[in-house]
Amino acid sequence: MNIYDCSNVTFSYPGAVSGRPLLDDLSLTVPAGITLGIIGPNGSGKSTLIKCLYKSLIPQKGTINFNGTDLNQIGTRQLSKLLSVVVQSESASLPLTVREYVELGRATYHNAFEGYSSQDAEIADSSIEMLGLRELADIPITRVSGGEHQRAKLARALCQSTSTMLLDEPTNHLDIYFQHQILKIVKKRNLSAIVVLHDLNLAAIYCELIAVLDKGKIVALGKPEDVLIPEVLEDVYRVTVQRIDTKHGVQLLLLPKD
Repeated sequence: MNIYDCSNVTFSYPGAVSGRPLLDDLSLTVPAGITLGIIGPNGSGKSTLIKCLYKSLIPQKGTINFNGTDLNQIGTRQLSKLLSVVVQSESASLPLTVREYVELGRATYHNAFEGYSSQDAEIADSSIEMLGLRELADIPITRVSGGEHQRAKLARALCQSTSTMLLDEPTNHLDIYFQHQILKIVKKRNLSAIVVLHDLNLAAIYCELIAVLDKGKIVALGKPEDVLIPEVLEDVYRVTVQRIDTKHGVQLLLLPKD
């Protein structure tokens, strides 16, 4: 079973002056039950692809199937019960505490006039505890740091209790400990996950498959040990790559070219 089947997906913003689409005839199949890492330089189309996968953007060409169904045929409410998303940037202007912000993940299971159940509260508490937010639970979300807000976004997504999660640069603003912690959490939940990462070494550790994007196209797709190699990465990132194989997997050192 595949969670996503993308065929010939093309997207560009109207009036774009770059001369090329952000996604260019891109095809991708993502098996269920794995973590797929999406890597590539700035402007390669990583965030655009993620947005197309949760219908924030609609491609001008091509098809995207989610769990065997045309994504365009799945309603927003139904999709939110199947798919949770951790976006790259999000304003925190609502007058909510961290706990209330996390509890929003349960809203998809209720209508506007229903309150949260005791089970909802338990799920929210578990997510808050898991992300180390207990001491911040009653603090306004507008007063936490960027890293704390990032953890609250993941807690809210976990609170949504979906089988699939999309994460767009989830390690932004986080210290090294929490960069590893949140990716460990995603792995332990046995989710089908697609995660955009800038840190190639994190991708090597936590992703079963890696897709390398460049100029809106997938230039490599495979296991970390097969994709994270100088022959692929040096042309894409325009750097010199030194690869070290350790007992923990592939480790990379990226250096400027002479």
